[in-house]
Amino acid sequence: MLEPLRTTIAVAPPNRKWWTPRSSGAGGGFKAGHIVLAALVVPLALTTIHRAWRGRFDRHRRLARVTLPIWLYVSVLVYVLLYHSGC
Repeated sequence: MLEPLRTTIAVAPPNRKWWTPRSSGAGGGFKAGHIVLAALVVPLALTTIHRAWRGRFDRHRRLARVTLPIWLYVSVLVYVLLYHSGC
């Protein structure tokens, strides 16, 4: 189920262009990958929490290994955009 996601992340890691804003303002140069991952992390995080709550720790751990790196990437990128974009 998660193999296509793992393959996508492994094949398409963030490149330098994702981190460099254009002169049009903060976040102008960021790719759509950030938006897709931000939308994807919500159901992943809720499912991970639900599995832990229900005591399905084997399935929780398996999903958390995918969810945590995506969540950290999105949250750090949002922090950088909000507080360190130079605007």
